[in-house]
Amino acid sequence: MARAATRKTSKPSKVAKPRKAAARIAAKPVKTTSKAAAKKTAPAKAAPISKDALRSQVEQLAAANATLKTKNREANKALKAALAQIADLEHQISQSDAKPIIEHAPAAKAKTPRKPRTPKIAAEPPPAEEAETPDVPEPV
Repeated sequence: MARAATRKTSKPSKVAKPRKAAARIAAKPVKTTSKAAAKKTAPAKAAPISKDALRSQVEQLAAANATLKTKNREANKALKAALAQIADLEHQISQSDAKPIIEHAPAAKAKTPRKPRTPKIAAEPPPAEEAETPDVPEPV
């Protein structure tokens, strides 16, 4: 009996029941039983289409399908070419990353060895030469 007592206390109050019932009643659609309303909602039959019209539509759709297939093939070829180019560029990047940076630097010119400097000895200046005079004959 203790179990029955706990169930009664866990149930929601009786005030909540009328709200649920009101919500159920409001959610139900109103049905009309008149024959006139039933006739208005019935779909109208489509006019029959001639076989020639259907054949022309089939031909148009087949042509459109063929053009779409060719465009799809061209797009797939372009996609494959782009993917190949991307793979090639990635390969080039990976190879350039693997190379040492020194190879990318411009090569420095090789310097030629110079003669070692010899200390200059203080020497007397060379004797001054006499200024040459032009060859002018002396008067006689």
